[in-house]
Amino acid sequence: MKRWIYLICLLGTVFSISGCCWTDHSKEIKKIAVPMAKELEHFYKKEKRFPTIKERDKMLEKIGCRMDGDLCMYGVEKIDIVKSDEKYNTLDIWMQKENTLCFIVMHKEENQSTLWCRNKPCIKFGQ
Repeated sequence: MKRWIYLICLLGTVFSISGCCWTDHSKEIKKIAVPMAKELEHFYKKEKRFPTIKERDKMLEKIGCRMDGDLCMYGVEKIDIVKSDEKYNTLDIWMQKENTLCFIVMHKEENQSTLWCRNKPCIKFGQ
């Protein structure tokens, strides 16, 4: 019985001094990612190519982002545009806020995008 009490106390202490970041930011990112996916589909349908960084930034600004390099400031939200890439038959844009990462993947043949979000577990000791 004493071992369980010690274990619970130890775990409580570890979690209280570690900076756990389990917050899901997908709702904030989707405010930008969903309209961006539609803009990307429209752009590809018209141009038949992946947008340049300048064109991507113009699409993000049209949605409401104020761009500062690869950082989208949308109201009070700050979302990193981690990656814009063209691979094989897909166009990818990755957006991240803290531990939440969302991917817009557009398949060229279908001219249709998919949006996925995932949370990365993280524990930061010493905060």
